[in-house]
Amino acid sequence: MAIPKDERLLNLLAELVHTSVPLTIEEIRERVNGYGDYDNDESFRRTFERDKNDLKALGAVIETAPLDFGEAGQTGYIVRHQDSFLPDPGLEPDELAALQIAIETIRVNSDALAGLRSFGGRELEHVDGEIDVDLPATPHLGVLFGALTEHRVLRFHYNGVERVVHPFRVQCVRGEWYLGGHDELRDAHRTFRIDRIDGEIDAGPPGGFTPPEERPPLLLDPWRLGDGEVTARVRFDPGHVLRARTLIGGDATWTPEPDGSAVVEMAVSNTDAFRSLVLDFLDHAEVLEPEELRKDLVEWVRSAAAHLEAARA
Repeated sequence: MAIPKDERLLNLLAELVHTSVPLTIEEIRERVNGYGDYDNDESFRRTFERDKNDLKALGAVIETAPLDFGEAGQTGYIVRHQDSFLPDPGLEPDELAALQIAIETIRVNSDALAGLRSFGGRELEHVDGEIDVDLPATPHLGVLFGALTEHRVLRFHYNGVERVVHPFRVQCVRGEWYLGGHDELRDAHRTFRIDRIDGEIDAGPPGGFTPPEERPPLLLDPWRLGDGEVTARVRFDPGHVLRARTLIGGDATWTPEPDGSAVVEMAVSNTDAFRSLVLDFLDHAEVLEPEELRKDLVEWVRSAAAHLEAARA
């Protein structure tokens, strides 16, 4: 009878953690309880690769290392203790108490108390009330926070495009996690929503870049979460300028008009988000430049009107 997947994953992790030398895939098949049920080599390899990726997603650093014995070029797998276990930070009693209170009131969709207990902490019985903050979790957080503190260059795919990023910030805003950093390929600061990163994140060696003295803030304007930045000019009618200024923020240039309207010059790199911003003002906003953004908006409105008319027919 096949053992549950969770148990198989724990068995695999235990073998990789406790071995002193890298294990070949054949040795893993023999040692890990749960792989002996696979008579077909291809089925076993597919299952092993899925299990390995699942452990990586949970934060395990599985190293593929050359063997000192056997055939030339042969590799094995191992989890190094220094890569997967936190050293005791040596918290003072008052620091540990403060950390306990924080964990009792802030949850990151994981058992943070388990880590606290490993430092000698315990659950507090005198903390009353419900969780004040519930932060979402993502399997990439461990890799990203490690890269942030150790200045590791990140490689990943986002919107189908490869990114090479120097991480400056990892931050949760309005229930979503974001990564901010310098994109090498575009030589510009970029912000990425972490749950939209495609596949795995590859973190380079420590000290891969030197962070700036002042780390720039996240660029959370959705119309700037993209590539190919252009400068758009939009006119907002009187009575709607204040709301537009609030939504667009202070990183834009505003020119007031005599009639109380105003024209804004703003950076745009995400056409869909920009279109949504303008349409939110209905006929109280007009795209002046560039022509391609104005044309995109007009064509979208005409298409939407045609679909609506067809639905009514």
